[in-house]
Amino acid sequence: MFNLFSLQLTKNGVSILLKSLFDATTVNKPAVKKEEIRLLSVVCATNTQSTTTHLTKIITHIVKRLKDSDSGVRDSCCESIGHISFLYLKADNNNLVGFVKPLFEAMNGQNKWVQSGAATCMGKMVEMAYDLPVLAFQKLCGRICKFLNK
Repeated sequence: MFNLFSLQLTKNGVSILLKSLFDATTVNKPAVKKEEIRLLSVVCATNTQSTTTHLTKIITHIVKRLKDSDSGVRDSCCESIGHISFLYLKADNNNLVGFVKPLFEAMNGQNKWVQSGAATCMGKMVEMAYDLPVLAFQKLCGRICKFLNK
């Protein structure tokens, strides 16, 4: 039996697979969108080193999916952000900016569903981070408070 979790791709293979998943945005079925988002986190989990260079693009793509009218798609976005933050947010790296920049941009937009989804993703990111980069999160708290005061 084929085990997806033992699948190791080359860097070129990761790029091709990610491009295919990003191109799936033209499909208008919520079930396909949810699986596409879930597969992004699976690719990250199985190919952590190879996907590091694509991390910002992956997160930005997931955040764009928050615009979807289906709440299940938005829930999948939050779960994927959580799983990816577990993999990449460590005290010894600087990936936090790659996570929060697209989320803050979404929270700054006009769409209330996107704002709510981005805030939920931010919460899931903090909840699931394995080894919190404490200093970076302390700086993040100030920015979050500014959004709450708006």
